[in-house]
Amino acid sequence: MKILLINPPLTGVQSETRLPLGLSYIASVLRNDGHDVRVIDVNALKLSYTLLEELIKDNEFDAVGLTGLITQFRQIQRITSIVRKTSGVKIVLGGGLASAAPEVVLMKTYVDIAVIGEGEGTVVELFQALAGKRPLEDVDGISYRKDNEIFSTGQRKPIEDISSLPFPAWDLFPMERYFNKNAMCMPERRISLVTSRGCPYRCTFCFHGIFGHRYRSRTAENIFLEMEFLYKKYRVRGFVFEDDTFVLNRKRVYRLCELIIKKKLKVYWTCNARINLVDKELIDRMKKAGCVEISYGIESGNQAQLDRIKKDITIKDAYRVIDMTKKAGIMTHGFMMIGIPGDTVDTVRDSIKFCKRAGLQAEFTILAPIPGSKLFQDAVNMRSVNATAENFVENWGSWLDEVLVNFTNLSDEKLIELKRNAENEIFTSYYKRNTVYIIRMLFLEFRVNGLFAVLTRLKRGLKALVRARKGPDLRERPDSV
Repeated sequence: MKILLINPPLTGVQSETRLPLGLSYIASVLRNDGHDVRVIDVNALKLSYTLLEELIKDNEFDAVGLTGLITQFRQIQRITSIVRKTSGVKIVLGGGLASAAPEVVLMKTYVDIAVIGEGEGTVVELFQALAGKRPLEDVDGISYRKDNEIFSTGQRKPIEDISSLPFPAWDLFPMERYFNKNAMCMPERRISLVTSRGCPYRCTFCFHGIFGHRYRSRTAENIFLEMEFLYKKYRVRGFVFEDDTFVLNRKRVYRLCELIIKKKLKVYWTCNARINLVDKELIDRMKKAGCVEISYGIESGNQAQLDRIKKDITIKDAYRVIDMTKKAGIMTHGFMMIGIPGDTVDTVRDSIKFCKRAGLQAEFTILAPIPGSKLFQDAVNMRSVNATAENFVENWGSWLDEVLVNFTNLSDEKLIELKRNAENEIFTSYYKRNTVYIIRMLFLEFRVNGLFAVLTRLKRGLKALVRARKGPDLRERPDSV
């Protein structure tokens, strides 16, 4: 079959153009199964809908596949309407949006089939079915529309050995479009990788509809082969590990670091980690292997609030780990939330105090529960006027401007004000209290990207400080120096 895969445009705060990893894996397995695959990355190429329509008209395809985040519902609506206007082929959607709200997608867009959860095994069988080689209802892991009714085939079992998956089909994507100079202490030529799937933790705000709770990881050797190939083929020098829990398997991280050091692969990389999973020995090894930044999901500076969302970390440990990471010469970044059930002005102040005392640069988001998460079910139980999957999906694109569900006794306006003020206060405090640390990071920036990059960072930092004094708009997030 001739299959067209489309990556829709992404809008929002400083939305960086990144390789759509999920779609690149799908492209690879479909090509390996004998299909003729073409990709249009609308986001990377900055295509207008008019030009996209012309491209679709000028080419014949047997089926169209798309990926989409829950924030891209409107874009999916628009693109599927274009496809349907120009062709009668089947339209398949995968990704977070399809997994979180398949019924909404099938009712409110021109999508014919939604792929639920991991897609690599599903799409192979699905496109065999679309080619008439097997019944559609025998394909596990999909929901589909037939005669104005929606049918589901149930969940597909997770892929056990994810090291067995082929590497992404990089050659089908506009790779040069994914390289940029936005990240401090990271080379321009950097790319995202995912090395594990699933998270065993029970945070109430998390959505596990794609990869599930059971943790599965690629081997260190498999990861290193991918890094080495990208290093040689595309001159990639920086890697962003997008795993939710990159450090969960300590032995694997140690082994990967060992390979990077032993093979003298001169690379820089970042990852996400949990406070309770790192120690000095691990951090020192990661630093030696090229780690320049670790992002920690801390969520709140109030212990009672952390316990409420079942984060399973302590404030005391968070202080210790952030300090330990910074002393190792690795940048730290934090994710914090406002609007956790029970949040008050005082609990938000606790989060601000935590970031200031820890010297942590952090971004705050207003809690917006995803359909399928524990918190979303809580919102349904509260009988919030907005707590339906349909309403959530249709309004998720405005999550930066609005409070989709308010779990607190504070007004929506107050929550937005608290977010704005929190980031403003933390940003200005960070530069006043962390001069020595900032100088160390500027030296690292010089080593990675040269003098011009350092001067650019200083210029951006000064501009950001001026903006912070004025009070940033909700859509602004202060730049890192």
